[in-house]
Amino acid sequence: MQVLVIDEFDPPETYPDNLENFGLPQFAVRALRHSCIERLSQLDGMTHVEMLRLPNVNGRVVRAIREAQNRWNQATGVDGKT
Repeated sequence: MQVLVIDEFDPPETYPDNLENFGLPQFAVRALRHSCIERLSQLDGMTHVEMLRLPNVNGRVVRAIREAQNRWNQATGVDGKT
């Protein structure tokens, strides 16, 4: 009999930069999840144009993302140039 061992890890809900932790509108969270994006840090380094190329992402979503990134950078003391 083979035993499957699963390493302990933090589930995605506990990541500090989880999308739901930033007050993003639900339409923005749904659009990002549709693109398999679970965390705000996955968008670091992406330009506006790259974000707009994601399915269901429009200018409102990009604006909400940038505001959330600014809040995250202020909370962590990081100087994020996005």
